[in-house]
Amino acid sequence: GEVTIGGDKKFAKASVGKDAFDEYFGDAIEAAKKVDKATVREIQKEAPDLFNTFKEWFGPGYINEDMKWHDKAFGVPYFLGKKYESVGKAVDIEIDAAEERAREISADYSGGLDEIQRTIPRDKKRMSQLRGLIWEWDGKRFPKDEVTEAWAKEDEDGKWSINPDHYEQVSAYLDGQGVDSKVRDAFVQIRRKLDEKFTDALTFMRENLDDPNDIQEFRAQINKIHNYFPHRRTGSAYVQIIGPDGKVVYREHFNPLNKLKNKPSQVQQRVRAWLQGKIDSGELSGDISDYEISKPSKVKQLPDEVFFNIPVEAIQQIANAAGLHMERSKVDQEAARLEKKDGLPNNEARKKASESIKEDMQKAVSKAISDVFKSRGWAGHALNRKNIPGHETEDVFGILFDYLAGYAGFKTKMERAKRHSENLRTIDSRKKPEEWKYLSRYVRDMLANQDRTDRVVDAVRGLFFVKYLGFVPKSAMVNLTQNIVMAGPVLSMHTKGAHIKLGKAMYDVRKALTSKDAWLNKTPSYGNLSQDEQAAIKTLIEDGAAQDLYLKELMGNLPSAGAGKYYKKAIDASGRMMQLAEKFNRTSTGLAAYRIAKGKGKSHEEAIKFAKQIIYDSHFLYGKSNLPSFARGGDPQKLARAAYTFRSFSHNYLSALTHLMKNQGIEGKLAAIRSLRNIILMGGLASLPFFKDTVNALLSAIGEDDKEIMTLVRQSMPETWMKDAITYGLPGLGGIDFSGSLSIEVPQSWFDILGVPAAAYKDANNMIDSWGSGQKFRAISESPITPMSMRNAMRAIELYTTGQMTRSGKDINDPGEVGPKKLTKRQAIQKGVVGLQPTEMSKGYAAYEAQQRVDKAVQSKKTRIADNYVNALKRNDKKGMEQALKELDEWNDEATKAGEDHKIINIKDALRTRLRNTIKDIPKSQRQKALDIYKQWQ
Repeated sequence: GEVTIGGDKKFAKASVGKDAFDEYFGDAIEAAKKVDKATVREIQKEAPDLFNTFKEWFGPGYINEDMKWHDKAFGVPYFLGKKYESVGKAVDIEIDAAEERAREISADYSGGLDEIQRTIPRDKKRMSQLRGLIWEWDGKRFPKDEVTEAWAKEDEDGKWSINPDHYEQVSAYLDGQGVDSKVRDAFVQIRRKLDEKFTDALTFMRENLDDPNDIQEFRAQINKIHNYFPHRRTGSAYVQIIGPDGKVVYREHFNPLNKLKNKPSQVQQRVRAWLQGKIDSGELSGDISDYEISKPSKVKQLPDEVFFNIPVEAIQQIANAAGLHMERSKVDQEAARLEKKDGLPNNEARKKASESIKEDMQKAVSKAISDVFKSRGWAGHALNRKNIPGHETEDVFGILFDYLAGYAGFKTKMERAKRHSENLRTIDSRKKPEEWKYLSRYVRDMLANQDRTDRVVDAVRGLFFVKYLGFVPKSAMVNLTQNIVMAGPVLSMHTKGAHIKLGKAMYDVRKALTSKDAWLNKTPSYGNLSQDEQAAIKTLIEDGAAQDLYLKELMGNLPSAGAGKYYKKAIDASGRMMQLAEKFNRTSTGLAAYRIAKGKGKSHEEAIKFAKQIIYDSHFLYGKSNLPSFARGGDPQKLARAAYTFRSFSHNYLSALTHLMKNQGIEGKLAAIRSLRNIILMGGLASLPFFKDTVNALLSAIGEDDKEIMTLVRQSMPETWMKDAITYGLPGLGGIDFSGSLSIEVPQSWFDILGVPAAAYKDANNMIDSWGSGQKFRAISESPITPMSMRNAMRAIELYTTGQMTRSGKDINDPGEVGPKKLTKRQAIQKGVVGLQPTEMSKGYAAYEAQQRVDKAVQSKKTRIADNYVNALKRNDKKGMEQALKELDEWNDEATKAGEDHKIINIKDALRTRLRNTIKDIPKSQRQKALDIYKQWQ
């Protein structure tokens, strides 16, 4: 085969002997030992026999194949997949599933259902009629003499499909009933879509659950209900009514956190009123005292861990054993019955009884187990339902969407479960135990259903998003820089003039993504592009690659039902600008990549595949499938996900840079350098990852604690515009500071590590301090519940009218200036409306920080020398005292020679303070009280 080793192209067969191989390759063998991991993986993929020969000859140290601990703990799955093939396959499975799910939902709504969903709810009368029609016929069949055609038909191969004649007859029947034509058409289309899903599910279940055991057989069965419409019950608590015969006649789920309408007394009163109405109307018999209204209770279900611990085949064996056990306990009774009824001899009666009871019991247990499996997620629709009232009836379009989206997820989940299982089997757990453990945990996390903890954390993350990014145009502007910072450099690995080509693509999609349709969250038109390019963008959008994945990751998987529906709409509205910015980034990057691939002779499909890869490489994959281990899994990890909010971009960016530097050869290293160059252009030198912390730490290490790197950099620039450009990047020339949003620094405390939740705690403390100091306006702006959009506006008003002051009321301004520094009207609008930090404010704070660093460094040196002298004095250590004074003299001499008078130290006052009587440290007015307190503790 042909492989690249050490930059030279060589030819060899893996079957040749070692001596012949040495002679053939010569010095290439030594180069092969130093080859980078990307090339090693390429050899492994393209020439596995040759790879194994290398591995055998060069020894086990040739490449360490198992996963490293830091990768397991902190790795981002998408970029781990560039390093570990099995992880890459697992992530690809999740991407494929997400794309397939998005395609199916898009196809469901592309045939007119989307238009119906938008138009019908605008007309309250028609909406009410449609709702009534749906529930009137739910579970009932149309009159046989009016609708004679069956809803579905079976072909010769046993496959089912819907029957168009049935829906024509339904339409004609509804016409005869005086149903509005638009309501009729909407109803028929909804019915047709649900029936299509039923036939598809029937075929899919039979094809995918074909294991020869009873549980799988029962799982593949789907029960058809006439004119079925999904019943949805949402909420973490429930109340139900039990009739005189012990059967449930009503069950309502509700959200107990909604104290306005769901207090226990209110819920029971509402349910009692429903029961009384049904009794009064004659639908239920008896008196209200004949019925039991349960107390509100929590909705409980089996945890996901139960379903992952035992394979279905093993559960089937348990079911069979249970059937056998039940057979033994019942056979005597059944045999006696058969002897009496059929006149069978005892031995024949016992044999027949044994066989029938065992089979019936095994079937019953297997069906019960399959129903438990089905009850999770969409498969619950495949169960027989008892038609108990109390389900939601108002939000029919929301119910329909949940059903269709649930079905799409159900199908892809079954398919990806099989693919994940096949992928896991490719790993030798003895040779790669850590990789196998990581991947098995990843698969379990991916296949787990969303639980209450997920929903709570996602709701909290939604609040975080509204607080810090919602309605803030700056967040969208910062998002737009990613095309420059990452997409351009990644594209530069594949073409010359990448930034120009990306700029052209951005120009070509700008009108569509700033159009009215885009703002209304409709599909915009790309009429200025070629047919192939339009088709490519359509595919990228439908598959999800060009969707607002980062925004969805930040906001979490919010509910679309009940009160949560309005919460979700409010959060969606708050992120509309950021949503458009991300879609613009991903679409323009995808278009540029598609054009580059087509220019190299790639087919339409190959070009789309390449475009997706570039989008994910540069704008990253977001969502559950790309969370690191510490942010997915059990409840502690899910809680950690709240702290991970707003960190996923930084984590992915650093992972992408590492991948480019380590695994993509010289082109990858150049791309990483271009990315770092571009981030400097957008946010200045301080935007480089860990730049300030690293350089300032180095300054401290060499004894230059009083120096601050950005101050030194500004000192080296002759002109103010140069100082601003190097500090804040190109936006700094326009008076705008992006550096705070783009910089990535080392966490300095647990508050930094805990992220947004800790920030809310600090906000609360700041609010209390400001309120206590008399700054009530500032206190309100600093509260944990004040959105950043409002805080920016309030802060802008304060800086424009009052000026910049400390919490204690001290003016903040340049030395020598009188009064507090104020914003101009333009700067106030810039900060208050757009959310952009004026460089004037940033400069003032940066200068303050630099001065504090000088003061801290000098004070630290002074404290250390004074401490050494006094401690030596207490020990009567003259040599130690002399050493301390010598260090003081050397420090002051160096400061004098360097002209740094601010560093000269006088320790007389410090010594006097340390050596004086402690009573003098207490104000005279408080000394007597202090003596009294100390007396009580003697």
